[in-house]
Amino acid sequence: MKYRTIQNDRWDQISMKHYGHPDHYKEIIKANPYLSDEIKRAPLIPAGVELEIPELPPFNSPLNKGGYGGGGGASAVEKIREPLYKITWLGKEITKDLEDYFLGLTYTDHLHGKSDEIDISFEDRDDLWKDSWYPSKGDKLEIEIGLKENDSEKWLKAGTFKIDEITFSGPPDTISIKGLSAFITESQRQKKTKAWENVKLSQVISELASRNGLESEIEIDTDIQFNRLDQKNKSDLAFIKELANKYGYNTKIDSERLIFQKPDKLEEIGAVIVIKKGDADLKNCNITDKSHETYKACEVRYHDPKTKQAITHKEDASDPDDIVSEDVLKISERVENKQQAMERAKAELKRKNKFKHSGSLTYMGNPYLTAGANIELKGFYNLDGKYLIEEARHTINKGSGYETSIEVRKT
Repeated sequence: MKYRTIQNDRWDQISMKHYGHPDHYKEIIKANPYLSDEIKRAPLIPAGVELEIPELPPFNSPLNKGGYGGGGGASAVEKIREPLYKITWLGKEITKDLEDYFLGLTYTDHLHGKSDEIDISFEDRDDLWKDSWYPSKGDKLEIEIGLKENDSEKWLKAGTFKIDEITFSGPPDTISIKGLSAFITESQRQKKTKAWENVKLSQVISELASRNGLESEIEIDTDIQFNRLDQKNKSDLAFIKELANKYGYNTKIDSERLIFQKPDKLEEIGAVIVIKKGDADLKNCNITDKSHETYKACEVRYHDPKTKQAITHKEDASDPDDIVSEDVLKISERVENKQQAMERAKAELKRKNKFKHSGSLTYMGNPYLTAGANIELKGFYNLDGKYLIEEARHTINKGSGYETSIEVRKT
């Protein structure tokens, strides 16, 4: 497989994108021997570099025992774990300066439609945070979360955040500092009105990314054609999210990139970890198998008042044997052509049925459990299989260590 880099690409990001795991960048570098040493060592890869992405051994291959990034089950050797974190404030790392006051940190990583969030709490017994250390809203924080196991370290770069909310509580006096992804700007939230004529979906998303100063990573299966498309008194972010929801895409701003892609692409990636029933690192598991609000088909119907013609399309579920319900989801809304009706039906059927098997797990802290990664459940019988992480919450507390809570759905 070929991949052409875009601005601000990193080796770990490319590995995560193609393998669902950040540590396989060495295999990518090895598969591209022509690269200069400067590019191989660069923290940010120049845009426009064509890379060969090699295939890795299948997940269950003897060459890949335990899965990517570790497997489930208790180890014969007792692991010594130490949670790690780094806080960089306005370009200066201040982790050591704050460690005597640190109480806890939570990073929430969303797959689609929401800004990533950070919440850090500190003691304020010396009144420093109320006085000389008082943070300014809009200050930028860079956060990393890690885990040291024996002599090895794993790190998750949570990203850059702008302080959005400051809360004092007490007694005892504490401060909570909340931040949102720094790449969500006020201009992206401003309501706008614009009309496009004779345009494709990819062109609209590219234009919206460009006018907000973002690189775009757009992967569109069927480039829907519109005679006219209206953004009516909506922010660019809200309009992008509306289009994503309507036609079955995930969208998110990650660093300075607007990502717009089908969830199917993520579902195809191998699992980063196997979680077995009874795994000592699994603290809690809750999986639901439901038939309510699932559908065997979706029908889109629109009667065009100008042409007096009806535009219809019926889409059957891709896995009808797994759908108990006989219900057909019916949508009556404006579509301009058969292509729009087809993509709309596919998207709505997927949206309704994708949470048929879904749930939440709380696991020993693991930096590899991120939104968009897959896990594999084993030993849960009918509920075994691969699950996509829709949301991941990483929490480090001074007293109770590091844990990761994830919201998942079966792929």
